[in-house]
Amino acid sequence: MRQKNTGKETDGAEGIIFDPHDPTFVEEGIPFDVLARIRREQPVYRTANGAWYLSRLQDVSAALTDVDTFRADLGPITGIPAGVDTIPEEQHYLSEILEPRHKAIRRLITASMSSARLRVLDPLLRTECARLVDVMIAEPVADLHDRYAMAIPAFAMARIMDLDDKAIDHFMTWSWDGTLLQRPMSPGVPPEGPASHVFFSAYLAGQRALPEPSNGLLKLLMEARIDDEPLESFCL
Repeated sequence: MRQKNTGKETDGAEGIIFDPHDPTFVEEGIPFDVLARIRREQPVYRTANGAWYLSRLQDVSAALTDVDTFRADLGPITGIPAGVDTIPEEQHYLSEILEPRHKAIRRLITASMSSARLRVLDPLLRTECARLVDVMIAEPVADLHDRYAMAIPAFAMARIMDLDDKAIDHFMTWSWDGTLLQRPMSPGVPPEGPASHVFFSAYLAGQRALPEPSNGLLKLLMEARIDDEPLESFCL
């Protein structure tokens, strides 16, 4: 999270050293003791590279809706350490898009997540969670992270996006190999783009070729207009 320059410098809490992008967390685990101290002593913490780390729910919620003041920079975790300012606008994630376009796109996504739709998805998610637990119970040894924590988001994203079961496997693969967090300009990405982009480009082309899109979410997005213009394919 980056805040617009106010002309004032703020150092991190004395004695606290924390980098939310530290790759050692994968092998050594998350330093929960450090996070607890940040929440107690400096809940709005400035990291060594100048980025802000927000540790309280209310602060995170406020920052997510105040894009004029706060802007996410996901460049480092997508392989671009120079940051969001060096990334073409068409490759920005939602939290990196500036107002007023950010709010317009956010409203579209919120509209697709209506209460009625979520009520339909809720029992599906509960059933899948129960199934995953049953599978693990039947195994001599089960990995909670691999077989449960990783599987739930993949299932949820596929169902929210009106995709079939094959998409669940794709989401799992992209999560494991890291391509889900790649942009076209990320290092090592082939000319055709990240694997997830290739998949959705082909899926979108198939939906456009139908007399009436079969995917309700994509139909909503394809018919949407921002600034009196339809969304470009890269936005979808």
